[in-house]
Parts: sequence; structure tokens; C-alpha cells
Amino acid sequence: MKHSMERILTTHVGSLPRPPALAQAMVKRDRGTLSAGEAAALPQQICEAVDGVVRKQAETGLDIINDGEASKIGYATYVRARLSGFEGTSRGLTIWDLDEVPEFAGRALEGLDPVTPACTGPITFQGHAALEEDIKNLKSATEKVKPADVFMTAASPGVIAIYLENQHYGTTEEYWQAIAEAMRVEYEAIVAAGFILQLDAPDLAMGRHVSKELLSVDEFRRQMAVRVELLNHACRNIPSVLSISQLA
Repeated sequence: MKHSMERILTTHVGSLPRPPALAQAMVKRDRGTLSAGEAAALPQQICEAVDGVVRKQAETGLDIINDGEASKIGYATYVRARLSGFEGTSRGLTIWDLDEVPEFAGRALEGLDPVTPACTGPITFQGHAALEEDIKNLKSATEKVKPADVFMTAASPGVIAIYLENQHYGTTEEYWQAIAEAMRVEYEAIVAAGFILQLDAPDLAMGRHVSKELLSVDEFRRQMAVRVELLNHACRNIPSVLSISQLA
């Protein structure tokens, strides 16, 4: 990651609005209802969307930009198409803190479809083609605007495990380990492409109240420590960021 002694480098969280037609196509692809013609047109739609969102970020004055996650249906569930073993159906999540406000919960969850895939077999990374396409699109788009730096997002093992239920591995920690080892391929490829790797890990904050069961505070802390260690393990071949003191 680049540093600046002249100005604060600006960036954003990662996900940006998709064009309506692309968003509709992404939903259809996720649900398996995309026609052959729509499927053939989708790669070009994504490429054009990445070009547009990169140009908009540059015009806005952002220094460190990305592809807006244009190719992904969701920041965590996109991995169902990149990892083997997700052929089942999860039983959904419970948002435990909404139990205290049932009227608000009813409105907040109205219209949401909680059905997500479940892990029913061994996990391996099989999304090389999709990942290479994402990298190609982002490289092509950013070469036209020359930003200070470029980042690409990837889901952490912990947040994947929250959304995609384990129905295969004997223990939760075995499940986390399998995800971490598989996603390591994606993490390393992003960095090898010359991008900053942004790991989306909201599980480190929401893993207690958005889960199958409400954990005790002590158990939540224990699990978070394990998840951090797994993140470190998955990133073991990625160089650490230099500090300002090292740059001085």
C-alpha cells in the first residue's frame, strides 16, 4: 500500500452500485435462470461496468480505487461459484439482537431471501477463470486512469463460514481451515497481480449476533482469536505492509 506525505490518500469501502441491467443479470445467474444469450453477454457487461465505475472513481478524485465488486453477487456469497463443495442449502441465519425488537425485525427482514448454499463436500478453489477475468478487467480499466493505487476485495474465511453453513466437516474449526486454505489461492493471486488485497472480515464484529446460535462473550472471543490466526495463515505468503517509520 502506498503512503503519501503530501495529502491523505482517499478510497472507499469496496462495493459500489452496479448498472441496473447488470444487477438483474447477476441475480439471474445466481438463481440459475440466465438464458444462453444473457450468459454470453454477461462478460462484456461486467467489463463495461468495471470501466465505468473505475472512471467514475477517478473523476470523483479517489486515489485508491477498485472494480466496485461489479462481478460479484455479494461480498461473501460470491465464493459459491469459486469453491467446490457448496451444493446444499443453508438453513439461514438468526440476527439475535433483533429478537428484542420484533416489530422492527419484521420490517427490516421483509422481502429478503435468506436461502444460501451449504457446504456438503470437500472445499477446493476452482474459480481461477473468474478470478483471472476480474484481474484482467481491473488492470485494463485502471491503466486508462492511472490511480495512486488499486485494490481488490476478497471474503475472509470467517464471513464465508457465517453465510454458508457447514454440513460436511466434523468441526467448525476444520471448516474454517478448509475455507482459509482454498481462499489463499485468491488472496495470493490478487497480490501477485499488483493490487492491494482488501479482506472483508465483518465476522470479527458480527460473528456473535449473526449466527446459528448466540455465543457467550468468552466463546465469541475465543472464536475470533482462531479466525484471526487462520487469516494470518492464509496470508502467510503475502508481504506485510511497510509502516510510515520504515518509509522515513
